[in-house]
Amino acid sequence: MGNQQSSPITRRTIAKGIAWSVPAFALATAAPALAQSPLVTLSEGDVCKYPGNSGPTGTFQSYLFPVIIQNIANEVVCLTVSGAQVVLTGGTVKPGDPIFWTQPPGSPGAAPGGETVCLPIGGNITYWLVLTNTGNSSNSSGTVYVDLFVEGQSSGRSYEDQAAAPFATTPPECGDYVTTSEPVTPAASTTPVSEEARVAETTEPESDGGTTETQEKSATEPAASESSDGESSEPATSGAEGTEAETSEGSGTEEV
Repeated sequence: MGNQQSSPITRRTIAKGIAWSVPAFALATAAPALAQSPLVTLSEGDVCKYPGNSGPTGTFQSYLFPVIIQNIANEVVCLTVSGAQVVLTGGTVKPGDPIFWTQPPGSPGAAPGGETVCLPIGGNITYWLVLTNTGNSSNSSGTVYVDLFVEGQSSGRSYEDQAAAPFATTPPECGDYVTTSEPVTPAASTTPVSEEARVAETTEPESDGGTTETQEKSATEPAASESSDGESSEPATSGAEGTEAETSEGSGTEEV
């Protein structure tokens, strides 16, 4: 037993080790290269839901959230939804049918944008991702996941990305969300603004009238002072001189 000899290492054993180690090294270095050069960036917003049949057309038992897509590549980039699901707390998975919308369903100008959208160079566009037919609503927290296939139209580069939007228990209904998300352009010309404009218009004539009265008053005052200087001052002086002359003459007469 003490004379047992271990089997020698063969060339085949060495080749096996090399064959298994090279692919692992290649995979480890290839993944960061893709992560360092994305074509777009995604910024997800808050989730709301259309429970049952309460929502507009195309929103049956659905979840919705906005996503801002920024094209950071030097080429046109297209994104295609390839899958979507809602994962509730506890592990329940509810698949659904995802689609892009140009505006929240039910709001002015809303229209389905399809399953593919393309962004020009430097494009920065907000889309609303609607995940329909997810089954009965559940008052549970979770996350909506939408898988996206991203592809550069000039280079042919492509990869899978994912938009993820978490939500708390009982997310708000999208009816309230749409109301608060509508454009506020009409509010820019509300009554307070026009009242300020009216106040500015009404105060200007008053200030002009005050200036005119002041000018008229200042114009009349010099005339009055000239009149008093010309009529009352000069006669008073001449009267005094006449009185002094008469007094001198009278005193001279008395001395004689």
